[in-house]
Amino acid sequence: GSVFAMLAILLCVWGQFDKDEWTPDEPRVVAIAIEMAQSNDFIIPHLAGEPFVEKPPLYFALAASAIKILPQLSPVNAIRTLNTILAILSLYFTYLLGRDLLNKQGGLLALIVLGSMFGFISNTHWSRVDNLLTLSLVAGVWSFYYGLSKGRFAYLLLASIFAGISFLTKGLIGVVSLGICWFSFWVAYYFSLKNEQIRTSIERRFYLNNTLIWHALAVFLLVVICAGWIILFWLQGTDATWHEWFWVNNVGRFTGTAQELGHLHPGQPFYYIKASLEYSLPWSPFLIAWFCSAIYRMYKRQPLYFGELFLLFSIALNLIILTLSDTKRSLYLFPLLPLFAVVIVYAVLLVQRNWVKYYQGFWLGLCAILTLAILTSPIYASTFGKKLPSNVVQILSQFRPEHFIVLLCVVILLLWYRKTSKSKPMNLALACFVLFFTAFGILNKPINAYKSMVADSHEFLEKMVDANEVQIAGYMLNETTRSILYIYGSRKLSSLPDFKRAIEVLEGRDQKFNSLVIDQSEVVELLKIQLTEDHFQLKILAEEHPRSDKKHSAIYWLKAERN
Repeated sequence: GSVFAMLAILLCVWGQFDKDEWTPDEPRVVAIAIEMAQSNDFIIPHLAGEPFVEKPPLYFALAASAIKILPQLSPVNAIRTLNTILAILSLYFTYLLGRDLLNKQGGLLALIVLGSMFGFISNTHWSRVDNLLTLSLVAGVWSFYYGLSKGRFAYLLLASIFAGISFLTKGLIGVVSLGICWFSFWVAYYFSLKNEQIRTSIERRFYLNNTLIWHALAVFLLVVICAGWIILFWLQGTDATWHEWFWVNNVGRFTGTAQELGHLHPGQPFYYIKASLEYSLPWSPFLIAWFCSAIYRMYKRQPLYFGELFLLFSIALNLIILTLSDTKRSLYLFPLLPLFAVVIVYAVLLVQRNWVKYYQGFWLGLCAILTLAILTSPIYASTFGKKLPSNVVQILSQFRPEHFIVLLCVVILLLWYRKTSKSKPMNLALACFVLFFTAFGILNKPINAYKSMVADSHEFLEKMVDANEVQIAGYMLNETTRSILYIYGSRKLSSLPDFKRAIEVLEGRDQKFNSLVIDQSEVVELLKIQLTEDHFQLKILAEEHPRSDKKHSAIYWLKAERN
């Protein structure tokens, strides 16, 4: 078990580095962190000179600190170092939670389950604020559970600090998620008192006066942490930034009124059911089996472990809140995966069915086929010549040193495993580790060649090198474009408020700007139509396609000339 735990930790590092900023989200995160490191403004994040209040500043502040502390690394690799540390800490607190809900072996298995989950592996290799939110949630859950179950109430203060970190990472939803878990603890405690069969020593540890006092102190500490930033944000910001942060990003995302932020899926009550099955692979069948078993045992009035009740209510209530929100992303499940991991351990211990053997065989076979396909990709990569860019096909077509290194590591791992005692959970974990070690080791380079925006961004910026930045404005630029212009060229373009002003700039009637940068082809066509009516001709000074969708995504630097 300890070897598999080390493999899970190693996988947090493997494949993290030597790649550029990938969409979605990473260019924005890196640009904000670089600007924060340069400006030392840790209260209000900025993106290319404009306030970015979609999320509180803590993750960006840590990323900026990583950039400063590790100047020998590129900014993106410094931030990936931070992500690696956060992922390993999330595994550690998952171990602690599993240990205290079950035993040491259960904690170790929970760590291994989480470390081999598709949702955990994929998201911890992406620079997003959710990495810190995941850590703060599982650490907060463990802190208050340990404090309440062991009678060590001072740990409630630690839970309060992690709740504050959740708030400073992603706003109100962070505190709400952890608060739901705390509420679920007490609901589970209430049910355990009603069931004589599952009473434990935990019941005798609760002394009302002590818990009330420590809870009051914890709430006070949380208020101090949250209010400290809110007051500084209010003093440094404006009414517009406050409205954008609180009403648009916190309230609007839930109600669906913030349509400009995207990811709207009103209704769709089963959205997160599908996402849960995807993110918990390869352990999804165990998750389903445990949930059905828990519901059946509750219906039959059969006893559930206290930890099962606690996790059942925590996960179910969080999923209900996420489902009620009109803004939905599979990513929002990421912070709940440590809880999923402990639940799956319960399932592994409880479920003894023939289907487990057949599912294990299916998954091992699938992973073996995918691993072999990746290792032998140079043999057939040329068949993708019409579907992939030539530089990507060229990389895929070569047997590189990475192929032999990965193959050697896989062979050594399999030979070692043959000599050890085997269990069904370890078989699934091993298959996942082999697959992801192979995928990250061999596919990262061609994927980076496909997704990298460095070359095209530099070409676009080189064409603007003699232009005065003050005279160039941006119009309807998305966050990715603003990010790459800042990361690769330190360009901070002022954003025009409307179409009329854009026309005035192009026609030379604006006193401040004389050209535009636009990243939407549809808008360029609309500008052409209006300029033609005004007897002007649109002139494209520069055009590049930095994003992976070369056909439909472009950046334009525009001027207009009178006919």
